[in-house]
Amino acid sequence: MLLRFITSNDFGNFGEMILPAGGYGPRYSEPDKHEGDGAIYCVDGPVTINLNELQESFVLEPGDSFFLPAGTSYQLVNFEAKPITCVFAITKL
Repeated sequence: MLLRFITSNDFGNFGEMILPAGGYGPRYSEPDKHEGDGAIYCVDGPVTINLNELQESFVLEPGDSFFLPAGTSYQLVNFEAKPITCVFAITKL
């Protein structure tokens, strides 16, 4: 996954992430979690969000957003033959 931070300060982070197209299988990010709340907005997708500990998955189409409460473990998955782009915001508690 490629990350570009647009801003990062004592209050949080805002940036863009690009998940490349899959090769012989899907491309996915490493599982992650944050101390603060987060939000993901799908610019170019679809992108699948796996909530690992809850064993649930959600598909975001372009224009969809997703709220991640603090401490929620998640993973992004790209099942498409093209890169996907999302923007994110993460607060710090």
